[in-house]
Amino acid sequence: MKALFAVLCVLLCPNANAQVHVTAPAGQIVGEWWSEPGNPGWGLVLTHNGEQTVVQHLDFDADGHDYWQVGVGPRASTTFFAPLIRTRWNTTTQSLADQTVTGDVSMTRVSDRLADVVLRIGTETRSVRLERIVVSADPVVRDATGLWLNPARPGIGLTLLSQGPVTAMLALAYDQNGAPRWWLAHGSNALTGFTDIEAKRFRRSCAPTCEVVAMSGGTVLVRWEDERHVVVQLALQGEVGSFTDNARYDLITAPASGRQYAAEARPFTNDSSFRAYLRLAVPPNPCNLGTVAMCRACNEETRVARDPNGMSQPWIFADAVADVGAFVASVQDPVWPDNPTAVAVALQRLDGVGGHVQTVSTFTPPAAHPFALLVLALPDREGAARYLVISDNGWSHCRPVLAPSSAVTTIRVSASGQQTIEREFVVDAKVDTVMRRDQQIVLLTDTPLLIRDAAGQVQFNEPSLRPSPEREQRLTETPIYLSPSGEYHQALMSVIEIDDIDREHLEARSLIMGPGIWVPGVDSVSIVSEYSPGLSFKQMVEIQQWSLTHSSAAPRGGSIWGSLDLSELNPARTHVGADGLIVVNAAVTGSAHAAEVWRIRSGDDRFGLETTRLAEIGQARVDGSGVGVGRVSHVGMQTMVALKRLDSTSEFALFALDRATSQTTQSSFGQFFGRSFDIDSSLQLGLQPGVSGYGYFDVRVREQIAPDTYRVGWTSVVAASSFPALTEPDAVRVLPRSGGYLVAAPMVTVYYAGFKSYLWRQLMFARVATGVGVPLLEFVTLPTLFNEAPPWEPGPGNDNSNQEWQDGRVKARTRVRLAGSFAFVFAGAHVDAVRLPL
Repeated sequence: MKALFAVLCVLLCPNANAQVHVTAPAGQIVGEWWSEPGNPGWGLVLTHNGEQTVVQHLDFDADGHDYWQVGVGPRASTTFFAPLIRTRWNTTTQSLADQTVTGDVSMTRVSDRLADVVLRIGTETRSVRLERIVVSADPVVRDATGLWLNPARPGIGLTLLSQGPVTAMLALAYDQNGAPRWWLAHGSNALTGFTDIEAKRFRRSCAPTCEVVAMSGGTVLVRWEDERHVVVQLALQGEVGSFTDNARYDLITAPASGRQYAAEARPFTNDSSFRAYLRLAVPPNPCNLGTVAMCRACNEETRVARDPNGMSQPWIFADAVADVGAFVASVQDPVWPDNPTAVAVALQRLDGVGGHVQTVSTFTPPAAHPFALLVLALPDREGAARYLVISDNGWSHCRPVLAPSSAVTTIRVSASGQQTIEREFVVDAKVDTVMRRDQQIVLLTDTPLLIRDAAGQVQFNEPSLRPSPEREQRLTETPIYLSPSGEYHQALMSVIEIDDIDREHLEARSLIMGPGIWVPGVDSVSIVSEYSPGLSFKQMVEIQQWSLTHSSAAPRGGSIWGSLDLSELNPARTHVGADGLIVVNAAVTGSAHAAEVWRIRSGDDRFGLETTRLAEIGQARVDGSGVGVGRVSHVGMQTMVALKRLDSTSEFALFALDRATSQTTQSSFGQFFGRSFDIDSSLQLGLQPGVSGYGYFDVRVREQIAPDTYRVGWTSVVAASSFPALTEPDAVRVLPRSGGYLVAAPMVTVYYAGFKSYLWRQLMFARVATGVGVPLLEFVTLPTLFNEAPPWEPGPGNDNSNQEWQDGRVKARTRVRLAGSFAFVFAGAHVDAVRLPL
């Protein structure tokens, strides 16, 4: 058989062990191929699954025809034994005809590379020493090694062996007479599979010396779906006739990665495996040194989804504005990205009587991280107010830096507003958000592991954690897990926990996963990513969930078919409810329905997250048009999903799902209650895009008048092309007033005309009260801010991606604070005061 592998360009490596998957458990062996040196024409193939081993015996009969037989026995560390069975095929019924025990095989390991074999076939016994075939000792990322079967056609199979750059394939099938025959093929260890690889069949001739002759044997195609499923097309040619199969094959042996379930994220075997993974990963896009548009795309790949209707208490999140004692800390980022050299944080006092804003002091971030991004209030200590500032090295502002690096600075504020630095913590990553619960502080970050330098050379990024000048820890030395969707990605998403009191406390765990969104919950944080497995055009959504109460626990994974809008326009597509993480996804192409609602929650460690499809919603097509997901909202245990035609922005149907019973009913749009904000125990304010599509929104009040009985009232449709309260959970402020409440929410519209950029702003006041079903609205127009140049300088020009990026940036920095008789509207470094209506 060694000679056969010479045909496959597979050479013996006398000083190497066979490769392992980069996340395989230490010492794991899934597949072994053995041959007899000096005697071509036969061999043994072993595949392992738990406590069992499957052995395939490949040989030639006295006439030189190939045949195979198979055996199964208990896995053994020293001596393996199994009876051998030869099967035949019924060519009429295309099914297994009969099975005959022909002998047995005993294999005793001498070393990792040598084994003594006793093979008994009928009355003939052969005792030989075999040598294991090894082509490469390099770790691999996508490893197809194992035994694959078509569940619909038992009796045929495909055995694969991935070693370094090569994957060998052994097809076990039958000739036109139903006799067992075998074919060999090989191809590069590709990311997605192998296309039309030529298969070889063999005969042995012994006249006068024995030699093996290779002949054309048809083609083999293997398309990777995931590590437990491949799509196989066999078009095998025999001496006369052919054997074909076209089906989805299942892996019946243990996966080479060591995953217990399909969506499990596995730690790397060791540091060398991690380094090997980086060598095999797809080279990164030069986001940091490319155009501004490329930089923005890179920065927006990973973001935080926070549905205000979802559960996140008691976590407090960092924002552009924070209340710090008697002051307000606000990030002084310009409204327009006019290439500032630094961004500071202003500590301001709001005068609720005269409507004035006084800047008491300014915090200038450290020189290595001069761009302030977020602020977060901390508990007072020793009578002093405190807060935290996140700043970075310019990565978020598309500066030509090689990799992101951020500083977390803790500041103490005196009664007079004087600021003193308590602590500085540096992490070489982009901080997506910071969340605090009591003294526990959690940073959700991401950073590229591979970067391009100015010369275009790909380098390995070595991100570090520096909780103090005297202490440094490489992020790559903390636990790192590889998820199925993360294969051939190079972004490291990390959960980093520090303590507001104990400065020595530092916990970090990371995940390599496809670009997605963070979804914070009460006791966990999830990462949701969309990807296409293998060559499949079908989309899949993968969820990995970290515990926030057990920092040493591995992430739990789960996956569902379908696609998910990961943009910030519809954050309610992911929602944390009392019953778990709720995901509303578009059904996979070819489904009869348009959308699905899934519930994801913690399950058994052996099986990962428990994924339950609660409902299938709508038809895939209506009036000849495809159907997509429109607005989504959640109130308590109810989920409402609107559907729209893909050729229109208008919605045509609304469905309400009771998640407690999994019952779905079609509803009227008058009952839609979108993004809700609790005003008191019986009143909620709803703000959501209008049914007529983008550019309009409704303001509604939902009042509970009896258990399980609600009244919904709404205003007429209000025009606004961008409204922060739709997507920003911290944009709305509620003030108790006589007989009810006053709600203040900013409205912003970014538009471009005459090569200028304009920010049109209004402040909406809604007066609501118990027993008054319709909110009373009042709008105050603020001065329009404009810029002399388009906001994407020096980008590629006027394109939608840059405009959306700028829209999101402005919304994330537009906030309201209420003090005395005034509302103060923050827009980056710009603040306006508006007198409250009576």
